[in-house]
Amino acid sequence: MRSKLIAALVTLGVAAVIGYLVKFGPAAGTAGERGLVLYLPLEKDFKDHSPLGREVTVTGPVRLENGVAYFPGEGSWLSLPHIPLDGRAFAISMWVKPEQGDRLALFDQKDEAAENRHLHLALVNGRPYFAFYDNDTRARRWAGYATWNHLVFVFNGQMQEVWLDGKPIERSSSKPYLGSKGDTFVGRHIDYPYLRAADFRGWLCEVRVYEGPFEGERIAALYRRGLAGK
Repeated sequence: MRSKLIAALVTLGVAAVIGYLVKFGPAAGTAGERGLVLYLPLEKDFKDHSPLGREVTVTGPVRLENGVAYFPGEGSWLSLPHIPLDGRAFAISMWVKPEQGDRLALFDQKDEAAENRHLHLALVNGRPYFAFYDNDTRARRWAGYATWNHLVFVFNGQMQEVWLDGKPIERSSSKPYLGSKGDTFVGRHIDYPYLRAADFRGWLCEVRVYEGPFEGERIAALYRRGLAGK
C-alpha cells in the first residue's frame, strides 16, 4: 500500500513538472527559455548567450568587474543589430544599479520619429519609463540609486507593464510597437523630443529580451534567481 502511494505521488510530481515546462519552457534564468531572443549576462564577456548569438559591439570604456558590467556614461554603451519586436507581445528584463542622474537611458530601438516606432526605456528621476513614442507608461514608484533593482518591461499585446523587484508597479493601455528597423542599444543616450536621457551610469547585468507572452510567474522566477547573486 505504501509503495503504491509513493508511486502515485511520484507520478503526480513528474506530471506537475512536465506541465510547468510545457507552459513556461525551461526554468527562468536559463539560456533555453521559451521566447528568449537576447541574453547578455555581462558576467565574463559581452556576448549574446541566447540561441541566436547576436553580435554585440562595445562603444566606450564599458568594463566587466565582479561579474557585472560598469557603464561610466559619457559615450559608453552596447549596440546590436535590430531585434524584431514589432506587432507582438514581448518583455525586456534587466538588473540595474544606477548612479545618480535625472534621466538615464536603459534600452533603445528607433525605427523613426513617429508614433509607436521608437521603443525606449529609461529611468526618469529614478522612475522606470516605458515608451513606444507618444505612447508611454511612467511608473510612480522609484528604483533605488546605488542599489540593485530588477526591472521588467512587458507589452502583453494590449498593455504596457512595468515590474520592479518581482512586482507590478505600473500599467497602461497601449497599441503595439511598430518599429521594424533600427539597431538596438543598451545604455545609450535617447534622443527624443520629450525625453533626452543621458548615457547610463552605473552597473548593469542579466539583460534579457523575450518574444511572446511573459507571465508573472516567470518574472518572479527571474527575480528570485537574480536576487541570490545580489
